[in-house]
Amino acid sequence: MAVNDARTLDADSLACPVCQGVDVAEFFRRRDQPTRCGYLAPTREQALHSPLADIALCNCHDCGHIWNSCFEPDLVGFEPEYNLSQFYSPTYRKYAADTVARLKQRFGLEGKTALEIACGKGDFLRMMLDNGIGRAIGFDPTFIDPGLSQAESDRLEIHRAYYDSTASALRPDLVVCRGCLQYIPAPREFLRSVRNALGSHLDTIVHFHTSNSSLAFDSKVVWYVMYEAGCFFTASSLARLFRECDFEVLDIRAALDGAHFDIESRPAQTPPKAHEVETRENVISTTRQTVDFARHYESRVQDWSTRFAQYRRENKRVAMWAAGMRAISLLSNCEEAADWVEVVADVNVERQGRYLPKTGQRVVSPEELASLKPDVIVCTNPTYADEIATQVHFLNLKAEFVVLH
Repeated sequence: MAVNDARTLDADSLACPVCQGVDVAEFFRRRDQPTRCGYLAPTREQALHSPLADIALCNCHDCGHIWNSCFEPDLVGFEPEYNLSQFYSPTYRKYAADTVARLKQRFGLEGKTALEIACGKGDFLRMMLDNGIGRAIGFDPTFIDPGLSQAESDRLEIHRAYYDSTASALRPDLVVCRGCLQYIPAPREFLRSVRNALGSHLDTIVHFHTSNSSLAFDSKVVWYVMYEAGCFFTASSLARLFRECDFEVLDIRAALDGAHFDIESRPAQTPPKAHEVETRENVISTTRQTVDFARHYESRVQDWSTRFAQYRRENKRVAMWAAGMRAISLLSNCEEAADWVEVVADVNVERQGRYLPKTGQRVVSPEELASLKPDVIVCTNPTYADEIATQVHFLNLKAEFVVLH
C-alpha cells in the first residue's frame, strides 16, 4: 500500500543519516518487498519463500537525501552467492575501463596502490591491475578466488572481511568504493571510518560510485525503488556527506547515461567549503520530485498491469531481459506480470539457473531465451537497452522489443 500524503515525522524518532537533520517527511510506503536482489535462490521453492519487508521512503528537507527508514541490513545478507556484477556487460566494462584510465591519468596513479571497499568478485581490481595500477587491495566477505594467475596473485591482496579500522595500517594512493554506499544504512559513520583510516595521508584519492536518485525521482522511475538500496543519494546529499566527513569534493560526475554518480575527493585537513551542487534550490527540487511519487507509482503499476493483461489475452509469450533490481521490482508489484512471465534472461552467468525472489522466475542465458522464441522481450534496464537490442538481433529473435521506463 502506497502513502499518498507526505507527513512530518517525530523529530525524536528519526534523523537524516547524511546530515542528521530532523526536518523529514515520509512520502512513500510499500509492504512485502523482497529484501535481496543480489542473491537469487537455487530453487523456485526457496525463491517463493524469500524474506520480505516494508519500504518507507523519507526525504530530508535540509540536504535532499532520501532513504528507507525501515531498512535493516541484516535482511539483505551479503554472502558468497550474492552477485549483482555488471561486468558481463560490454557497455559496463567499457565504462569501467574508461574510469580507470581517467583516474590514472588525472591523478598520476600509474604503478600506484589502489584499495577497493566491497570489491565483490574482484573484477574492478583486476581491471585496474590490467591498466597500469601497480598493486591492488580488496575488502569483501563474499570474495571467491576466481583462479588468479601468479602475476595477479603477486600484486593482489584480498581481505575476505568488511572494511574496518584495520585498514588504517594500509597506505593506498586510491580508495575505491563502487555500488556499495546505497546499501549502508549509516553512510555518515561509514564514510567517517574511511576518513579516519586515511589519517594524515591527504594525497589519497577517494572515488565512490553510486546511483543517481535525482534522475530516478525526477523521471519517476518507480522500479528503481527496492528494499536492498537503503539510501538514495542526490548530488546535494552526496556532496554534503563527503564534506561533513572531512573530504574535499573534487568532482561529481554523471555516469552511465546519468543513472549513476562518480564522486572524487581527497581528505581535507581543514573543514572544506560546500560544493557548488549544495544549493537550497537543488534540495527544494528534490522535495518537489517526491511529492507525487506515490501517485505516479500506482499509475505505472496500473499501466504495466494493463499491458500484461493484454499480452495474456493475446496469448503472447513474454520474457524479460536483465534480472536485476528493476525486473524484481516490476514482478514483485505487478501481479499480472508475475503470473505471465516465466523466464528472465541475463548475461551474468552466475545468476543463470537461479530464481528471482518472491515471484520465482527462472534466470536463463540469452541462448536459452532464443530457443524459447518469446513474442515479446521487455528490457528492464534502459541504460543497457541498445546493447540488449543488439544481442536480440544477433540471436535472430523476432520478438517485439519493449523498454521498461
